[in-house]
Parts: sequence; structure tokens; C-alpha cells
Amino acid sequence: MGVFKRPDSKFWWLWLETAPKGHQRVRTDIFIGVTKAERRESRSDAELVYHAAMVNGGQLHRVGAPNRQEKKP
Repeated sequence: MGVFKRPDSKFWWLWLETAPKGHQRVRTDIFIGVTKAERRESRSDAELVYHAAMVNGGQLHRVGAPNRQEKKP
């Protein structure tokens, strides 16, 4: 399933298929954006965390927004 949102939460959630039973649903520290652009960016951040967790076998040490490098002009 990957990244999803719950109606009772203001954060993005992850469904980790490879995690042990009972630990598959994980709340991120990434807020769901208010505007369409913010939602798109925050979901993208949550998907990066999801992909990193799947590479690590479903093990998460800290679930939060990834550090994005600022693009310099």
C-alpha cells in the first residue's frame, strides 16, 4: 500500500509490507499539507521515507521528513 492518510490524523502514515506483524502501520512526523502544492510535497517526502524503510527491510529508526538540499541559483 505504501503511503496513506487517516481521517483522524494530521500526519502521513506508512504501510510497511516487510515489517513484522503488528508493526506494519507507522505514523510519520510529516504533516499533510494544507494547499495542493504542500500536500504534493509532503506526500513526496513521505514516499521517500517509505522507500528508505523498504530498502532497510521495514526497519525505521526515525520516521520524519528527509533532509532536502536547497538548490542554489
